[in-house]
Amino acid sequence: MSQRSLGVLIMALSGLLVWSAHFGLLYGLQTAFCTVAPAGWSVRELRIAGLVLTAVAVMAVLVLARYPRLGTSPGADIAGADNMRFLRQTSMAATILALLAMLWTVFPLLLLPACGPAAA
Repeated sequence: MSQRSLGVLIMALSGLLVWSAHFGLLYGLQTAFCTVAPAGWSVRELRIAGLVLTAVAVMAVLVLARYPRLGTSPGADIAGADNMRFLRQTSMAATILALLAMLWTVFPLLLLPACGPAAA
């Protein structure tokens, strides 16, 4: 795999990569809060930190979605142009999926108790 191909693949998956980092950090933050709760932290502050983390991740995905990428060179053949068009469309679908997944991931933090079982 060439260096350019690897870069194109990473850019195509950038939304999902940001989502996976968001997922790990969000639940890592909640786990740290529930196990080693720093003195002075409240559930309200945990939720605010989760919302800030989500806002930063959403902004990162939106910036990466606007970044000009996955273009075709002017002399590219038809098969290469079709491949790049498919990759661009797949990348946009993955970006939309990542945005929905980030919003879905933050809901339990906002609606459920921070620590302990969800239903008693």
